[in-house]
Formats: sequence, C-alpha cells, structure tokens
Amino acid sequence: MKRGKIYLGLIVIFLAGVTGGVVGTHLFMRPPFDRMDQEDDIAVRDHIMARLTRELKLTEEQRGPIGEVVLQVHRELKKLRWKHFQEDAGIFQRELEQMKPHLTAVQQQKLEAMHNEARRRFGPPGKRKECDK
Repeated sequence: MKRGKIYLGLIVIFLAGVTGGVVGTHLFMRPPFDRMDQEDDIAVRDHIMARLTRELKLTEEQRGPIGEVVLQVHRELKKLRWKHFQEDAGIFQRELEQMKPHLTAVQQQKLEAMHNEARRRFGPPGKRKECDK
C-alpha cells in the first residue's frame, strides 16, 4: 500500500508541474506575442531594436539606420503576410463550401464556428479582430 501512495504522490506532483507549466506559459509568454501582433510598427521596431542593440552592442550612430531597415522590413513582411492571408482565406472558404453539402445543419454551424475561431486566432497581425466580421 505504501508503494501505491508513493506512486500516486509522484503522479500528483508531476501533474501539478505540468498544469503549472501550461498556466505559466499562457500567462507569461502569450501576452507579449499577442500585444506585438496588435502594436503599431514603431513598437515592433523598438522591440527588435532592443535585442539587436543588446546583442550586437550597437552604437548610437548605428541605431538610427538599422532601426529604419528593421522598420522597412517589418512593413514589407506585414504586407506580404496580409496578401497571403487573403489567398489562404479564399482557399479555406472554398473548402468550407465543398464540405457543407456533406454535413448536417448542426455540423455546418460547428464547422463555421471552428473556421471563425481559426481566422480569429491565426489571422494576420493587426487584422485578427476584423476576421470575426
């Protein structure tokens, strides 16, 4: 019986650790990335520049031109992600339309809800709220 209690205790401790890790990751790691998706270009540039400055020990003269490069590249990538998101959205919409005839009305509603949630969660930066419409 003592062995069983020891194993049960170890399992409880393990599960508590896993739960703590999941909750901690959700609370502490996810918010910065969510905010970064919604912040303006300058804030994203500042975030990237802080790391570049720290890691590369950039001088004051280097920060200005490198900051402009980072800002330009960020804006170009954001445009590219938006373009591809629009193309992807069309593909997924066609997929939905092809699946619906094979589903019941309740299944169609659930599929639509799943699709909307995916668009909300994985939409392009700064556009996630618009995807709910």
